[in-house]
Amino acid sequence: MHRAIITVIILLVGMNTMSAQFRRQPPAIPPDQSSSRDVSFSSDEAFSSGVELSSDVELSPDGTAPQRPDSERYRVATFSSSWEIPSSDSTFTEEVTAGARLLYLTGASLGLALFDYVGYNLVRGNPTTTPIYRVIQGLVQAGVTWLLYEQVGLPTAIGFNLIWWTWGLDAIFYGYTELFNVGGTWKGRGVWRGDIMNNNCTWASWTPVGIARGMDPEKPIAGNTLVAQSLIGAVTALTITLTF
Repeated sequence: MHRAIITVIILLVGMNTMSAQFRRQPPAIPPDQSSSRDVSFSSDEAFSSGVELSSDVELSPDGTAPQRPDSERYRVATFSSSWEIPSSDSTFTEEVTAGARLLYLTGASLGLALFDYVGYNLVRGNPTTTPIYRVIQGLVQAGVTWLLYEQVGLPTAIGFNLIWWTWGLDAIFYGYTELFNVGGTWKGRGVWRGDIMNNNCTWASWTPVGIARGMDPEKPIAGNTLVAQSLIGAVTALTITLTF
């Protein structure tokens, strides 16, 4: 169980740290849109700020520069676009890259499946706590959906729930059972073959295939059908996430 919890922490930290690297910087202002401003600075202010001073200083007839004015202030040259400060009513729209969307989609899917792996195994077989856990699970999924919508947009949020609806998160759940193999009352290695590939799954009636078959909770769905459904769902989710 400790390995599972550590993996959750790594996924959350990794999403927050890496996603910033996939965001594009605000677009540069074209040179022809830069504005010229005449601003006066003291000599100390000008040199400390790194602003270029005007080079069009008229020389005296003997070729020497004129004396500094008593105020020791200089006329500042035109700002270049790199020094341009947007007006208060202008904003930059930060464009989310395809890599950021893919990162969030993958992290959310792996994270919620891991949450389910830990949570379900903690309450499995308990008729009192299991319904409570299912409510908490639904709230967490809603929270993750909202996070995806806020951070990377509606297509990624839709893709995430499509993976869930097509049994993709359950497939990841069974991947964790094979990976961690905690033992005890927790589901471990071998359940994928016993529960799924031996056609004993009766708890996927809420998926598209289950709905098409009348949502009968007593009627098992073949393992190959569930795998095909989850793969189709994953491809569709990726297409929605990266295209729209």
